[in-house]
Amino acid sequence: MYKKLSYVLLLGILILLLASCGGRNGKAEQIDIMFLSEIPAQLERAMQEKMIQRSTQVLGNEFEKEIKVQMYPVSFEKVTIEIMAGDTDMYIVDQSLLPIVLDPYGLAPLNSLLQAEHSELDQQAVEDVLDEGLEPFILIDEDTGERNLYAIPIHQDSWLIQEFGIEPTEALAAVVIQRSQHIDEVIRILGAIK
Repeated sequence: MYKKLSYVLLLGILILLLASCGGRNGKAEQIDIMFLSEIPAQLERAMQEKMIQRSTQVLGNEFEKEIKVQMYPVSFEKVTIEIMAGDTDMYIVDQSLLPIVLDPYGLAPLNSLLQAEHSELDQQAVEDVLDEGLEPFILIDEDTGERNLYAIPIHQDSWLIQEFGIEPTEALAAVVIQRSQHIDEVIRILGAIK
């Protein structure tokens, strides 16, 4: 018991140290996207190039940032440490990691993606769309009491899956970190790849 408690305490101290040393460190002109999935790491460079092309198509000439894509296997520890470090703008993860990732205090609400897709709908109709298959990705903001969409599923017919011809063994979802310096751009990029 004492050994387990010391391990947990040591892990907590390590996470706090990493979080205090974290930060963007001059990455104001770079958008960081991290995959934690079973997608092969060999696709990292091609994924990065295609994401830059797609972002330029969607955002036009106003998109002047670099995109850095990193790919890792599914790891509860890795996602926890990375979120605490705060150096990534968007995570695309196996949905098995959602219990760790979904947190209304650390993630940016993605309701604007639904509103952009369903601009003809009023707020109640958007709420109804939220109820149709997106319930696992919705949390209630305890400060405002509002229901917000904090993750977007990446379906088989999405640009991301189709462009690379990948067949993930686990369904994917994407989240945007609230501390990102590029929230609006990252959300627009997410809208283009989902």
